[in-house]
Amino acid sequence: FYEGIRVRPFHHKYLTAASVTFCAAYLSWEGSAFILPALFLALLVVRWGEWWWLKEFHLYRCLFFMAVLVIAQFSWRTLLSSPYLQIGFGLSSLASPSPFFLNYGWQPMYYVDHLLLSENHVFFTLMTVAGIPFCWRQPAFRYVVTVLAGLVFCHTNLIAALSTRYCIYYQPLLILSGVAATVTLYDRLLSLARREGNSTVDRSFAHTAGVAMVVLLFIQSNEWLMKLYTLSSPGASPGLMTRMNTYRYDHRGAAQYVKSHFQPGDLIIVGIPHIFEHYAGMSGDYYIDTVLTKKITYNEKFAEPRFMDKFRGYPTIRSLRELREVTSRGRRTWLIFVPYGGFSNLNSPEARVYLNEYAKVVFESYRAKVLLIGGESQPVNLAAGYNAE
Repeated sequence: FYEGIRVRPFHHKYLTAASVTFCAAYLSWEGSAFILPALFLALLVVRWGEWWWLKEFHLYRCLFFMAVLVIAQFSWRTLLSSPYLQIGFGLSSLASPSPFFLNYGWQPMYYVDHLLLSENHVFFTLMTVAGIPFCWRQPAFRYVVTVLAGLVFCHTNLIAALSTRYCIYYQPLLILSGVAATVTLYDRLLSLARREGNSTVDRSFAHTAGVAMVVLLFIQSNEWLMKLYTLSSPGASPGLMTRMNTYRYDHRGAAQYVKSHFQPGDLIIVGIPHIFEHYAGMSGDYYIDTVLTKKITYNEKFAEPRFMDKFRGYPTIRSLRELREVTSRGRRTWLIFVPYGGFSNLNSPEARVYLNEYAKVVFESYRAKVLLIGGESQPVNLAAGYNAE
């Protein structure tokens, strides 16, 4: 898009390519619709004080094409999708942008902490901020910074869901702006040295300072050399899960443990069914959500109509009463919580009391626990073949 608007008149082929890529991004995920207002804001900033582009007819053709696609997809999702009864909350409930900043759960610093001040992004953010007074006259720098700021603002205030995966697609803009600011500051130091006398000492000092900035930016961005995790705003809870040699969730270890100890007549209650099936090579029996935090759908087409989970259609346990009924049907009942935060997020207080009283932890690994109700259970030795690798 920048290549299309940096010249006068606008380059039509680049604008067309930008429209096509936006449509592809929007069809892959509707949240990428925020690219449009960010690009419009960038156009205003890059062409500040200029209004001749309002007569660019091709710009309106591209906008019309994108608007038709967005409206058609939204209409199809709203009008042509099959009706169903749903309880709980899912991302599919977010049909359009909304004033999230008016809600109780609004967190204005979420993407500042989890993107701009997260992990090895801190120096890129600092260099971007430091470079704004010196690099703002460069249209390319203004474009990148404006699009980045616009996307952060839109995702923070206009979509009622916060997740680090939503900022991954514009994360490269932070890297580009940080590198651009560093190189520009290097050039400014050289220009200052030449203007002040162009002596060998001045040039050497400018080169030393400039190279030091570039090297520092590269070294701190590479975890092989420096692990500056203490600078990260989230601290010990990395949101992007990109730290080297840090295992995220041990889905495999928990699934293989249950598979190796499963006996006929046992029942399996799974938190994330499709991942369990992938690693265990077998199916579970039930899904549990006694506080209805996730979306579950009612399906009347089964022999016994029931609420089912959205991944594999497992019958859903929605209360302590249903949990007690299920555990009474099998000789033993396995409960798999990976990540283990699902134990508290998916269970009501009375269900947690019941599990703490009657269930035993038989396997524990990286943010993973397997509980067993009934039968004899012995704690597993994680060093004996069930550790996450």
